[in-house]
Amino acid sequence: MAQQNILIIKLGSFGDIVMAEGVMRGLRAAHARDHITLLTEPFYARFLKDAPHFDAIITDDRPPRWQLHRLYQTRRNLKAHRFDLVYDLQNSRRSHLYHRWLAPAKISSCFSDSTFYFDRNAALRENPHRAVHDLLAAQIRKADVEIVPEIGEDVGGDIAPDLRWAAADAADIIPLLEEAGIEPENKGGFVLLVVGSSQHNKERRWPYYPELIEALAAQNIACATAPGPDEMEHCHALAAPMILDKGAPLTFSQLIALAPHCRYVVGNDTGPTHLMAGAGTKGLALFKNSSAAICAAHAARTGIDKTYDVITCDDFKKVRVGEVMDYVKAGWGRNKGAGK
Repeated sequence: MAQQNILIIKLGSFGDIVMAEGVMRGLRAAHARDHITLLTEPFYARFLKDAPHFDAIITDDRPPRWQLHRLYQTRRNLKAHRFDLVYDLQNSRRSHLYHRWLAPAKISSCFSDSTFYFDRNAALRENPHRAVHDLLAAQIRKADVEIVPEIGEDVGGDIAPDLRWAAADAADIIPLLEEAGIEPENKGGFVLLVVGSSQHNKERRWPYYPELIEALAAQNIACATAPGPDEMEHCHALAAPMILDKGAPLTFSQLIALAPHCRYVVGNDTGPTHLMAGAGTKGLALFKNSSAAICAAHAARTGIDKTYDVITCDDFKKVRVGEVMDYVKAGWGRNKGAGK
């Protein structure tokens, strides 16, 4: 069979990129002899440039539709590649806009006018607790492509995210830990607190991290934060050391390299929490939603519950520090070696 020219569309967000990583890894295995191009946003392209899943990456910064000249450039770029097969893992109005530009390529998506149509809504009505990567695998199966699970030593024998390929050099992380006053690997480990969220999702921030830090100190459990740009001021106000690189936030690759030193993670429903789960850590994720039933389904669909405990609540003020500490102490006891 002649080599196929394949496009995978996954524009964002960061948490969604992380949760689709295992599926993209599976597509690489299924199309080992084909040429695979990823279409994503420039910010995520910088993170994914070293991923072994793609032969090339092209970017789309999602200009508004009224900027017709930029849309024309995107259209011209997509048509010039002459793709044979497209896996639209974004399934958004934006990615649907591109479908007609990709003709005559065969397209796998959740839109009824695609070549290989997957009814995602029907699948969720049948089972609202399916993980995101399971839904994407079911979509791909409509194109007669069965993703063979890869057995991961720490992340499980399925298509859950495994981001260890993206880790920065381990030796470069030790000085950052020492500067923050954190003992490196095999000296007890520490709890990483992911206290923030994107600026437009501040309601996802659990409010009791200051009290949790006090409770951890009372148990002689070390903790630290590794804030992103939006959380710097917030983390400065906490009584926990910040892991930074010359005063700047860690890159995604540096965060992943922290995994062997993290004995446990407590984090909000935000990209870095999913990132650390995909790096093979164990932890607790805090999910907020207006409906307990919807929230439970959302937690299950993320797939983070493969390696993390999940607390879901419609009112974060009801999630007390003692409840979180019970999870931490249980996880701390199970994970006797840092990063295990």
